[in-house]
Amino acid sequence: MAEMNTQEIMEYLKRIAELETSVHKQLKVKQQAYDDLKMPVTQKEIIEPPQKPKEQAKPKRPTIFWAFRDAWCAESVMITSIAGPILGLLLLFLYVSSPGATGVGVVACFALSIALVFSCIVLLQYSFLKSKYSRELLSYEQYLAAQKKYEERMGCYKVRKQEAECRDAKKEREANKKYNAAKAQIQKLDRPLLDTQALLAKLYGKNIIFEKYRNMVAVCTMYEYFASGRCTELTGATGAYNLYESELRQNYIINQLEQINTKLEQVKQNQYILYRGITETNRIMSEVSSDISQILCMTSQIAVSSSITAFCSQITAANAEMQTYLEAMD
Repeated sequence: MAEMNTQEIMEYLKRIAELETSVHKQLKVKQQAYDDLKMPVTQKEIIEPPQKPKEQAKPKRPTIFWAFRDAWCAESVMITSIAGPILGLLLLFLYVSSPGATGVGVVACFALSIALVFSCIVLLQYSFLKSKYSRELLSYEQYLAAQKKYEERMGCYKVRKQEAECRDAKKEREANKKYNAAKAQIQKLDRPLLDTQALLAKLYGKNIIFEKYRNMVAVCTMYEYFASGRCTELTGATGAYNLYESELRQNYIINQLEQINTKLEQVKQNQYILYRGITETNRIMSEVSSDISQILCMTSQIAVSSSITAFCSQITAANAEMQTYLEAMD
């Protein structure tokens, strides 16, 4: 290839700077878009089941036998052992006061008193059991009524739960559609990016720029040297390579892309072309991010990112122009 003059080198640097900026822009936009691509969260309906009543057994009707059995408790025996002798002494006194009292009569009086006391206890116990049974029966009837209501509510709950599950499934399908629609829009960025990277590789393949300076920061900065008239050649004491290295050592310029966003004001003053490319990238990233968010939230079935469509069209047109430039160089 014939040696290039200053104007041709500046044009070449401009093209390389545009391609480097384009690749950086496309990569950042694509990364931002995928960062924003999250499955929409669908809030599932919560249907609370009805409270099941505490299970309760049907009470058994009490009998006099139960009362007699329960009377043989320690309390009953104690009452009988105290009240029986007292009542017996009273009966004995009345009996002895009568003429013709005998020993058998005395024993009979004591036995009768004890039997009377125990019979009273049995009758009281039976009365208590009947009262308890009435309360338990009322409670059991209330339990049956509650159980019936529970079964009715349970039937309604199953129907409502099934309907809620159908609505949740529909929401899930809609969320998947939105996710896939947004992903399809992002995938539009793949083809232009591959084309731009291929063009950049072909331009670098001309071996006009030394390998060390084949990056976005260096070519944008050196193109600015030529465009502003500070340099007219790449090599030599007054060349772009030497000036770039000198300003880099003095920390006058920044060569790390990671630091540029945090020091944009400094970049704007000393590396304006690079600054312009970075701010344009940030603007498009913001627009694409907004579009992706809208697609994930929209209710319409037509999900299109106007920003991505416009961006891809712009890149495709720039790539076509760059291909024409490459063909003219050959």
